[in-house]
Amino acid sequence: FTGSFNSRSGLVHARLSYTGNACGVIDKNNKIIIPFIYSSAGVCDNGTIAVSTKEGNRYYFDTTGKSITEKEFKVRQIKNPNWKTD
Repeated sequence: FTGSFNSRSGLVHARLSYTGNACGVIDKNNKIIIPFIYSSAGVCDNGTIAVSTKEGNRYYFDTTGKSITEKEFKVRQIKNPNWKTD
């Protein structure tokens, strides 16, 4: 896989080329946090993960892999205005 490490969250959003470029999120010990079933994945500095499907559906998670609402995702963005994705 290829990916990018987010030092604040300790997570890596990664792409598995042998699965048709499916994206997911792992931690620094290679434990899968978000399964590799999405077309894109981003780890944010504000403690959230955003993923999307090839159909354009977006889903949001915390850094433990627990699903959160879009509203909670946006609230965390407001609380941390310097957030970014890796």
